[in-house]
Order: sequence, then structure tokens, then C-alpha cells
Amino acid sequence: MRVVQINVTYGNADSTGRNVKELHDFFLKKGLDSHVYVTAVNDHSEPDKRIHFFSSQRDKQSHAFLSRLTGMQGYFSYFSTQKLISEMDELKPDIVMLHVLHSNCMNFPSLFAFLASKHIATVVVLHDCWYYTGHCCHYTSVGCDKWKKECGKCPQIHQWNKSWLFDTAHKCLRDKKKWFEAIPRLGVVGVSDWITGEAKKSILKDAAIIQRIYNWIDLETFRPRNTVNLRKQLGVTENEKVLLGVASAWSERKGLQEMLLAAKSIPDSKVVMIGKMPEDTEIPENMICAGLVRDPVKLSEYYSMADVFLNPSVQETFGKTTAEAMSCGTPVIVYNTTACTELVGQGCGKVVGNMEIPEYLSAVQEHLGKPKKSSVCRQFAENNFAYHDLCGKYMECISQLYLAKKRRTGI
Repeated sequence: MRVVQINVTYGNADSTGRNVKELHDFFLKKGLDSHVYVTAVNDHSEPDKRIHFFSSQRDKQSHAFLSRLTGMQGYFSYFSTQKLISEMDELKPDIVMLHVLHSNCMNFPSLFAFLASKHIATVVVLHDCWYYTGHCCHYTSVGCDKWKKECGKCPQIHQWNKSWLFDTAHKCLRDKKKWFEAIPRLGVVGVSDWITGEAKKSILKDAAIIQRIYNWIDLETFRPRNTVNLRKQLGVTENEKVLLGVASAWSERKGLQEMLLAAKSIPDSKVVMIGKMPEDTEIPENMICAGLVRDPVKLSEYYSMADVFLNPSVQETFGKTTAEAMSCGTPVIVYNTTACTELVGQGCGKVVGNMEIPEYLSAVQEHLGKPKKSSVCRQFAENNFAYHDLCGKYMECISQLYLAKKRRTGI
């Protein structure tokens, strides 16, 4: 079976790039003829003949300008997409898996026309909500459910894939519905129960397969570790309590306000922030800004050092940092919203009311006063986020679509 994954990135520096890389490795070990199409490698991985590139920086810039001008993301990059299609036509994949592609790099009308005309079984992996909305990647924070019927008068038209002038959400959702209906064997994978449930209410509801497959954790890398040297490096004493937050870029949506309030309300703790901070942020004295940490082993040391992991994000389709923290034996505090709720096992932290900041801070203090139940958190991670188990579910999903094609029967 020949499988092609298409994503913006490949490599360990972001979660979807890492997923694609690790799934590619798994497919190869299982004997599949696996290939990946990306716009960039984001780590020190050495590309080989199975890693193919499409788009360019100039193409992305042109697409970004046209997208902002027209309000239509995914309608440009015509020539780079035609090159990708030409190469795939020669490769003749049995399965194509679409990951994150709403990043100014893909011409979706051309891509879906090709997939439909060649009767190629297609799996859409929902890392966010973009594939089934007219414009946005997330909608929970604004309480919008227009995507269930028809988008329009988008409350976030100037966010996500921002538009300068026009609200084309209605047209874009209508086009997506048409594209997906043309795919003869469509599979949809949601990375949490939450987003899988949302997909079943959307334009994707008639897909042949709609299945939840959690993102996995490298349990060997993300495990409880000795953190004596890291504490010395950061100037954190053995007796000081550590609160940890991890994000690629901190914002109000990611819970920056809660992290700052935690530092101010628990002054005898150390609050460690991994990720890019807004330039105008006033940093409390007990807050340590560690910047981006790209090395997974180093990141696991940070998780292990923390007494409590804070993920006060208001909208997550999975929340990989939450799973990674538990895999390192650290309890987590999350809001009762989107996928965050389902990731916290019994005894692995606490779920508090959505946007109930006093309750959130109270839960943090409560857990700082408790013994850290590392073994409970670790066991939950092993039971739910094991790499081989979850990649195996992807194998089952694509095999089901492939065999249906071979038999020329429905699923």
C-alpha cells in the first residue's frame, strides 16, 4: 500500500510536523510505501527521496496577500499545487492523508479535483476545525456554531486566516462541502472525542469513516526524569514549588492571564514559561521565561521538574502538552472546555469551570499542597497515548479504506 501524507511541516519543532514524521516512520517499519509532501523541514532531519517539497517562500507570500485581499484561504498556489499533483499522479498513491494545509500553500480546488478524479481514498486529520468551517480554525471562544449550517457574517473574519475586506465564509464552506462530497472514500480522523463529535455535526458527517485517534506521546522520551541539573541551571532550589506552562506563543487565548495571576498569587513558587512571550508583557519576579524548547528530552525535564502543569487554554482540539506533562508524571489543571476535559485522568489533576479564574488559581494552590502522584499520571498516559497503539489505529483506518477500494464495495 502506498501512502502519501501532506502537511505544512515535517519534524519535531511543532506538533503536527512531529506527528507526520513519527507516523511516516511507523508506516515504513510496517512495510508500507510511505511518502510525505511538505513545505519545509522544521528540525535537523535529513530529507531523503521519500520527503517531497512543494510551495516556496515567494509562493506563500503571494498566497497570503491574495488570501487577505479576497478572504479566501486555499484558492491560490496554483502552479506549486499542479507540480505536487503531477508528482502524485506518477507516484499513484492508494491513500492520501491531509493534515494542516491552511497556511498559504495549497490550491484546494485543484487538489480535491485530482483526488476525486483518480478515486483516491482520502483521510482528513482534524488537528483543528478549519476543514469543516467557512473561515476559522477555532470558534469556541466566540460561541459560534454557524458552521453547522452555513457560515456568514463571520465574527472572526479578521482573525486566523484573516481577511482585510471580504467575508467569504459562506462561499468557502459551500465549496468545502462540494469538494468532500466528491471524494468516493473519505475518512475523517479527529484527534479527540470533542472534535470528532463536532465533525459528526458538520459537512463531514457523511464520511465513510469518522474516528477518534488521540495524538500519541513518545513514552520513552516523555518520562519522569532527574531534574537536579535543570534546577541548578534555572536557579530553582530543591524546596521551591514549580508551576509550568508550555505554548509555542503565549496569548490570552492560550491562558497568559492565568499564568501571570498564578505567579502573582503564589509568590513563593517559580512559574516557568516555555514559548514566545508577548513583548509588552510585564514579567513577575518569580516567573522564568525559558523561550522555545525544541529538544524533546529537554522539554521532558521541564515537565518532570514541575509540581503542577497549567494548561488554561480555552480551546484545544487535543492538548499535546497536557498529555506530555502527565507522561512525565506531572498533574495538570485545565478548564472544562473542548478537548481539555477528556485528557485529565482520575487523580491526574483537576478540571475547573470554563474561565473561572479564581477557581483555577484555587485548584493550582490545592495541588501544590498535595503529594505529586507521578505513577498515577504516568499510568494514565501509558494507557491512552501510546505511540504504537495509536499509530496502529491509523493503520487500521487506512487499511479499511484501501480494502474497500480493492473490493470496490462500500465501507
